[in-house]
Order: sequence, then structure tokens, then C-alpha cells
Amino acid sequence: MPSKNNDKNRPTIELEWNISPVLVTNNHRLKPYLELFECYPENAMLRPLGTIVGFFEMADTSDDSAYIVNFLTAEAKKEYYVNHRRSIGESFDAALHRVNLALAEITKNGNVQWIGKLNGALCVVADDFLHLSVCGSAKVLLLRNQSVLDLSQDFQEEDSEPSPLKTFTNVSSGKLELGDKIIVTSSSLFTIFSLSELRKAALRFPPEKFVQFLKTALINELDSAATIIIDIAGADSVETTAKRPAKTPRRTANVFSEEAFRNPVVQNLPPTQSQPIETPEAYTDEKTGHIYVQGDDVNAAPEQLSGRIWSSLSESLTEIGYRFRGQTRRLGASFKRSFRNLSNTFVAWRQRRKTERELRKESLSAASILPAAPSNTVTAINAPLIVESKNTSPNKLHSIINLILGALRLGWQKVASLAKNIFRKRPASTETGSTPRWIAKLTPHFSRIKAAFSALSYPQRLYALLALLAIFVFPLVYLRLKNDKLAVPESPVREESLPVDPLLSEKNAHWITNPQEVLATDSPTSVVAMRDNILVTNRNQILLKTPTVGPTNFSLPANAGQIKSATPLNDLNLLLLLTDQGKLYSFSPVSKEIKENRIELPKSDSIRSLSTYLTYLYVVTSTDNKLFRYPRAEGGFGEAASWLKDSLPLATIQDMAIDENVYLLDGELVRKFFRGQQQTFSLEALSVPLVPSHIATDASMQNIYVLDKTNGRIVQFSKDGSLVKQFIADQLKGSPFFSIDEQAGLAYFATSEGAIKSFSLQ
Repeated sequence: MPSKNNDKNRPTIELEWNISPVLVTNNHRLKPYLELFECYPENAMLRPLGTIVGFFEMADTSDDSAYIVNFLTAEAKKEYYVNHRRSIGESFDAALHRVNLALAEITKNGNVQWIGKLNGALCVVADDFLHLSVCGSAKVLLLRNQSVLDLSQDFQEEDSEPSPLKTFTNVSSGKLELGDKIIVTSSSLFTIFSLSELRKAALRFPPEKFVQFLKTALINELDSAATIIIDIAGADSVETTAKRPAKTPRRTANVFSEEAFRNPVVQNLPPTQSQPIETPEAYTDEKTGHIYVQGDDVNAAPEQLSGRIWSSLSESLTEIGYRFRGQTRRLGASFKRSFRNLSNTFVAWRQRRKTERELRKESLSAASILPAAPSNTVTAINAPLIVESKNTSPNKLHSIINLILGALRLGWQKVASLAKNIFRKRPASTETGSTPRWIAKLTPHFSRIKAAFSALSYPQRLYALLALLAIFVFPLVYLRLKNDKLAVPESPVREESLPVDPLLSEKNAHWITNPQEVLATDSPTSVVAMRDNILVTNRNQILLKTPTVGPTNFSLPANAGQIKSATPLNDLNLLLLLTDQGKLYSFSPVSKEIKENRIELPKSDSIRSLSTYLTYLYVVTSTDNKLFRYPRAEGGFGEAASWLKDSLPLATIQDMAIDENVYLLDGELVRKFFRGQQQTFSLEALSVPLVPSHIATDASMQNIYVLDKTNGRIVQFSKDGSLVKQFIADQLKGSPFFSIDEQAGLAYFATSEGAIKSFSLQ
């Protein structure tokens, strides 16, 4: 872009800049409290305003402050590019004033915890000028002529009473030169680097390697950090590290002037040391992302070689420290997971042992009911028999079995003694007959059986017969009764344990058995998960449930009509409500206010679906087959513009979702559009065909979610259309709508009875 250089003695140089944002959020809980942005307009009329970059960091991590940085980012970008007729300075001042007003509005609503805990920086790069403003501990550094200057030092005025309207007060502007490097960063960067270390790294590495170097260090060392590196170069310049001669500045009071960066030591160097500095050859490990430098000059002076050796050794030790800390963190996490699994296994083993002991005790107590072991005397045998005969049970079969078992135990010793005498070894003379020896061993001595049986008394003979009957008949009767009992419940049990037959063979199926109930209301029309809040609408009310407060009702005005549909405006933390009278209302979970928005909408009965992206509202109509886009304006939305490039039938559109693309659900197809033109896109085919009714995704999600209420499932696809998971539940059948909170890993849906339930996406 042409440089506005008024110095006639210097040739005009066309400058270009390369912006490299580095955002680190290793701690997922801190992600809502740090926002980094870079915005360059697509509209050609706004391009003279240049590029606005910056970040907001909130040190207060309470729930009330979770939305502030995102809200301020949207307000700054919107206000800066709202009017192309304003100059760069006027637009920048208006953006800062808008951010201060937004903070004042937050304070007015009762949230004062953020005061004194907001760090941020806003910069505009246009042509060859830089405009900046900071608050809190944010820093803006300028590297020029091998020197580093803190442009944000003593930037804010000390005030005894902090005011939201004085958050961004001072603005600094200056002219950029070829080879400048601007670093916009949060203060956390200086916990691992000093200014001198940053200067050495910037001089040693080329621009892209320097960005990789900072990114690697921040990821390995910090939970959260935001840094933006802006490199100024000529349009046709070749990368070189040759030092340019110092020039006499016209104004020494300007912080961007040559005087602020003049290095007196360099001017006194001997001619042999004023040669261009050779940048060592460097490479990046593709696996780890770490930077390694090699290729020292073997002909260098001994003191230079020793300095390089010491520098390489220091870098190696630093690199080892990074890797050691990273490995220690990963090993600690792995040890925690292993200990958790071992603990769960031990608890399950103890529970199983406890159950086995209880079953063993029950079996022993049941066995103790049986009669005691018999003795050798006739009186001892008769006593238990009389007791057993007097014990009558309501179950006749059970009494007979107990009688047989008692007889078996009482007569077992006698029967064993008889068998020992019957099958005892015969004399050798009996083995020499015609009968084979092995048959003779197995054949009993019937005369001895008869003699032994005759020697028994009458009760003993009865016990012996009962014992033989129990040995041969009782097992057959027992097995027959057991098989009859098991055959009756076998078929119903199998039918109840089987899931839905058509989905048994589905790929990546996850069965949801017990969804958690969130709340219940009459005739709900939508459910929206927005920044840890759950919003449910019915005909004329909004139910808000926060992590700390239960459901609270908010009613629409009397003449508003009934709520037809709802969609979130995430950038402004608003819920947009469309009524059957064609009116559009917005509800803020922060201020708890319901406001009517000024907008010219088509007839409400022709609106098929509505959704949002950034601060734009998209509306699909069926009468004129148009997809309208409304920009956000003061008090509502501006004039509509037709977004689709081609004419398509939209009368069958069921739902719409938007990230940077627009997804239209048309029957069983999902159509994808980018910048108004249809793209080639399809979802992976499933064994049981998908019958979609609703679709959900946005710019913050990694996947696309489709509700199939016919088959009772929510199907998760990647952004390229491949299948990820299928969540199947009987309660999803007939569900009228759903919502996804991917950051929290939860899915919300309404049952056919009107209850709102949720389950985990993990």
C-alpha cells in the first residue's frame, strides 16, 4: 500500500505488513476470559481504514465476567468499520469510545467485579501509520534498528477512582518504517522473557521462525496468553538482515522517530564489525514445533565462537527445560488416569468380594436348616427322623425333598459300610473260573448283600431304600423341575434386553439410557444453550436457568404475540425471538430485559427458518425463495440484502445453521453454501437412512449435529460430512427440537411430553 511520506529527500517505499496472532489457552476454563482478533474488511470502501487488531484479557474469572471480552471485541470491530466516510483517527476514537460505553453499560447492570481487572490493547495499521491504545497491563513494543521501545510505558493516567468511561483514554500514533516489528502482548509474556531476550530472539530469527519460537515457548509455559506480531516489509523486498545507516530525524519528540532507536555503541564500532550480520541457518522440528539453529562460522574469531557456543548451550538447556516440563506434565496426567483406573478396579473387586461373601453366608445359613449328621446308634438315628416327620411344610414337594435329603445323610455311613463289605477283594480261588477277572472284580457278592440287608432293623432298611431312591431318582426330578422353571421367563427376558432392532448394526452407535432432566414447561417452542445458560421458550414466556439460579420466567409484552421461533446472537449474548405477528424481540440474560428490535421482515407465515452469524441475521422465506441477510444497526437491524447468488426453491427448507458457511436442511439433504454459492457437500450414508428434522452448528463448533426424531437419535458429523458418533435414545423419538453446547460437552433436547433433558457428548 502506498506510503504517505512527505520527506522529499527519501524515495517513497510501498509498505506491506504481515500479522501473526498467537493465542494460547491450555486451560479450557480460561478460554471465555481471553479474546484475540484481527479484522480486515471485505468491503472495498472500508479498506482505506486498514486493519484493526487487538486482544482483551479478563483477570476476573467469575461467571458474570465470562462474556465481557467477547462482547467488547464485537463492539470494537463493529464501530470501527461502521462508517467509511470517517478518517482513520475518527474511526479509532469512535471504536475506543464505544468500548468505554459498553463497559459503562456492564457496570450499570450491576457487574463491577471486572473493574481494575481488564487488560487490553487496540491497534490500527493503515498505510505506513500505527495507531494504538492500551489498558491495564497490556504492552505494545516496537523493534527498530536493533533496539526495543515500550510504546505503552506510562500510557495510562493514574486515577484515584477508576471509571469505565476512562478505560481507553490515550491514543498514540506514529509512522512505520521498513523492517519495523510491533509486538502487541499480554503481560504474561514477560514471565518467561525479558525485553533483552525478546530483542535477541527477534534479531536472530527470521520473522516466521520468531513467531514459531514465541508460540512454542508460550504453549509449553503458560496456561493462557495473547500475542500479536506485526512485521513491516516492502512489497517487493527480499529478506535481509543488513543494517541500514542511521538517519537524522526531523522530530525527536516522536516515539517512532530515529532518535529513540539510535544506538551509540554501533556508531563507534570499527569498520570490520559493521558488516551485515549473517543469520544462522535454522530449521523447525515438524513433530514438536521447536526451533533449532545450526551452521556456526568456523572462521569466526575465538571470542565470537565462545559467545556462540555459550548461546547455543543456553538455548539447549532452555529447550531441555521446556521438554522436561512438558513431559512431566504429561506423565503427571497419565499417572492420574492410571491411579483412577486402578482405584475403580479395586473398588469393583471389593464390591464383588462382598457380594460373594454375602451369597456364601446365605448358602451356609440355608444348609444349617438341614438335619445334623447321624451317629452309629439306633436311638440317635431315630430321634432326627421323628422330628423331621413332625415338621409339616405348606409345600408338599419341599417337604418330600427335605425328607429324602435327611434320609440320605442319616443312612449314608451305613450304606457306605455295606458297600465296602460287598465289593471287598475276593480270594484267589474265586478268580480262576470261567468268568473273566475284570468282570469278577465288578460283580457284587449277592449272598453278602442279602446277609447284610437281613441284619438291618426295619427302620434301617427303610432308610437304605430311601437313600438308594434319592441317589438315582432325585437328580432326575430336580433337573426336570429346574428346566421347567427356566423355560417360562426365557423368551420375554431376551425381548426386553434387546435395543431397537434396526439400529443394532449402526456404526459408532452410543446408547443413551438415562438422560438427565433439566426442567419441565408447558408447550415449549425452543431450547437454546448459550454461555452456560439454558433458555427455554414457550408461547409467551422465556425460562432462564443459570448454573447458580433455577428457572426464572420472563413474559413478553401484552401485544407481542406468541413466540414462533428463537435463535441466539452469540456475539452480543442475546436471544432473538420471532412472534406470529412478525415482530422481533431480543432478550439479554445479563440485563434480563426484553426489547423490540426495529426490522422489516417478510410475513411471519412465509419465514421457514432464521439464524445468525457474527452480528448478522439470516432469514429464509418460502414465498419469494430468498435468503435475506440483515446487518445489525442501532435499535435493531438494517435493510435486508439477498444473499444467495442463484435462484433456488426454498419452500421445503426445514432448518438452517451457520458457521462461515450456510447449511440448509432440505428434506433428507443438507445443502452447503459459501458466499452465496452452493458447494459440493453430502453427509456420510448410514445403515438406517437418516431422516433429519433439525440441524445445529456455529463458528465455535468443530462438528455438525443432526436430529433424527423418527429413529430417535442425534448424529454427529465432522465439517467435511463424515460420521463421528450416533447418540440413540428412546426419548429422542418425536423430539421437536434440540440444542448443542459443544464446549460443555452436552446436548439438550425436548421430549414429546414437553420435558427438557440433556446427556453428555463424551
